[in-house]
Amino acid sequence: MLIISGTAECILDTNQYSKDERHILTMFSTDETLENNLEAIEQNLNNLGWDKIVIEEVETITNGNLLDHAVLKEGFDKAEKFGLSFVVNNESLAETAAA
Repeated sequence: MLIISGTAECILDTNQYSKDERHILTMFSTDETLENNLEAIEQNLNNLGWDKIVIEEVETITNGNLLDHAVLKEGFDKAEKFGLSFVVNNESLAETAAA
């Protein structure tokens, strides 16, 4: 499983996120080649209201049990089922920095 960590900026106001806020994202893909995923990542995130995507780290793991957070494990499991999944940190980077 390819794990891609980075940030993206919310481009829509929603019940959960505010426009222009940047959030940490973790993306999971069963296709372990980053280059094969870039277009799908951008298209899916844009459709979900995210843009200005910055990829900061890329790694692969073989087992979701290696993840230490329940939400990340859920993202891993969802990608195993659908091929690609995204997990967004609910707190914006500005909120995280202020804490």
